[in-house]
Amino acid sequence: MPQEIKGRLNTDEQLCIDEIQKKIINEVYEPLTQEEIDKITPATEKAESELYPILHKMGIVISSPMSWIIIKSKYGFNWNLCFTQGNVIILSQKMIDTGDNLVRTLAHEMIHIYQRKYPKLFRYFYNKKFDFSDFKPNEKQLESIEELGIDKLYVDNPDNCRVGLMVFKDKFLPISVILPNEKQPVNIVLELTEDGIIWDKEKKHQMNAYEKVRLDQPNEMFAYMVTKNIK
Repeated sequence: MPQEIKGRLNTDEQLCIDEIQKKIINEVYEPLTQEEIDKITPATEKAESELYPILHKMGIVISSPMSWIIIKSKYGFNWNLCFTQGNVIILSQKMIDTGDNLVRTLAHEMIHIYQRKYPKLFRYFYNKKFDFSDFKPNEKQLESIEELGIDKLYVDNPDNCRVGLMVFKDKFLPISVILPNEKQPVNIVLELTEDGIIWDKEKKHQMNAYEKVRLDQPNEMFAYMVTKNIK
């Protein structure tokens, strides 16, 4: 079983695809209890009321209202991270229990649903405002990806919203990987050259700035930027 799946399921079991799917359906997702609904509902309303004016002010004007569903995942799944699939927001049991930044987390995940629904709108925004462009590797860069083993470590973000990988200033490519013996994914930044790709394994974007910008994948950068002042 791939290391990424093991990490997401928090298991060392050797499972086939059918067993993985069954485990997710039977052991991971749960409906919210009434007590949890009573806790989450006011946070959801606050997240919505604060989010929309910020988006409109930034030029992200959404004409149709968002439709979403909230469920929860048990302890351990997906590194206890919250995420979205389609129009479903999955809150981790840990987040629900602690309530840390619940409003901000809900707003963050709502943004991912919008990003999934309007990928062209957001891709245009990232290009004009963030200086990101679509990642279109040349032959030597593709060879570097294979040589460095990046394709075997790359984590497909559950919030992937059809924007695809994007390059900052035609030079830096932020991605998430899960490294051997790591308990959860880390964000790395690859440097693109005409002759291939450079991976400085000592650098992670949390500790280093690239062109004075602390990089992440643009969907995540946008979501964090929009919600950083929501409490």
